[in-house]
Amino acid sequence: MSLKCVKKLLFCLCVGVLSSSILGETCITSQDFETTYQKHLIKPVQMKLTVMDPAYHYLYVFVPGFLHRWVPTYFLPNRAHLIRMGIPKDSIKIIRPSHGQSKEKNIEWLFSKFQTLQKIYPHKQMVIMGHSKGASEALALSLQNSVFFKKHVAYLFLIQGVFGGSGVADYVLGQGKPISNQLNFLSGTAMWFMGKAASLVSPMIHPGLESLRRENAQSFWKDIKQKHGHIIEDIQSRVYHFKAHREPSEMSIFLQHTGHYLKNNYGDSDGLVTIGDQDPGFGTHLYTFEVCHGGLILHQPITNVPKRTRMAFNASWVEVINK
Repeated sequence: MSLKCVKKLLFCLCVGVLSSSILGETCITSQDFETTYQKHLIKPVQMKLTVMDPAYHYLYVFVPGFLHRWVPTYFLPNRAHLIRMGIPKDSIKIIRPSHGQSKEKNIEWLFSKFQTLQKIYPHKQMVIMGHSKGASEALALSLQNSVFFKKHVAYLFLIQGVFGGSGVADYVLGQGKPISNQLNFLSGTAMWFMGKAASLVSPMIHPGLESLRRENAQSFWKDIKQKHGHIIEDIQSRVYHFKAHREPSEMSIFLQHTGHYLKNNYGDSDGLVTIGDQDPGFGTHLYTFEVCHGGLILHQPITNVPKRTRMAFNASWVEVINK
């Protein structure tokens, strides 16, 4: 056997060992993540993964949230950063469920996409990251298809999930708390116009928007946990979630008014979801950011969160799964 063949064989064996080793995922603690995040925030370091790194061999799947088709840059900053870290482009997927469909239909559609990806990449474990409505649907899918999840998913990261619904969805559908006198004139007027505008586009997105009402979202998760509660202990070691909140005056111009409305009626929020409604009720809470909704997954000017924060976030979750 030639030296070239021997080298090729050894390389394949190393890759095989690394790929199989990631089947046993690392347990991440909130302290692990916070320490890593603060390190990258204070002194950004460009990670460069190689074929010898476990994180190089995952299949990364991003699941956007509501209205993602109207925001084409959804998750693109995260994808670009992963590519700069050395992760192959073909190992990063953004799958886009319909923002106008109900959770039930989207979950069925998402599962078919995950099954297809698994067939195309049979030797890769998945790292799934869902945001907002996408986080809620990805977690529900995992409970409903636990055999697939345990076999093919190493980590599920949930960012600002809408598990308890959104008071903003209630308002634009005409069922939320009324605008109070505590809102300043500008925010009150903006919320009024938002409600009127929502009535015009509602036919196109109604099922998806309806699923975000607080009563509907909470009822959905109550039913899911009753049906699949026995599965939670089996999968929660791979489930990690991030929350966020920010003072309304510090949010982007797009979210200041909804932030004021939520703070006056429901409590601290990221501009669309209160911090309490971002809690799935199980899994590991890794960190609470002071960012608005979308701050970790969108470019400026849609968000006013500095690029440095997003870079530190991406570098941190990749580093903690690479151990």
